[in-house]
Amino acid sequence: MDIMEQIMTIAKDTFRDEGLQPTFKIESARAFDSMGLVQFTIELESYFKVKIGDDEVIGSMTFEEVREVLQKKINP
Repeated sequence: MDIMEQIMTIAKDTFRDEGLQPTFKIESARAFDSMGLVQFTIELESYFKVKIGDDEVIGSMTFEEVREVLQKKINP
């Protein structure tokens, strides 16, 4: 599974929204709230074995932008 597929799997599970697409903003998720964003970030950190700062993943980002953040951490 590639990075984008895994991000979307985590997002769909965290936000309970099967309709999410990579171009959507995180905040557009059906069950988006600040706690969900924290949980999403924790799940990403756990799966990809990276540390994500509080200001690196924000609700107004798209899932594609999240991939860019992760790629920089995975392949510095």
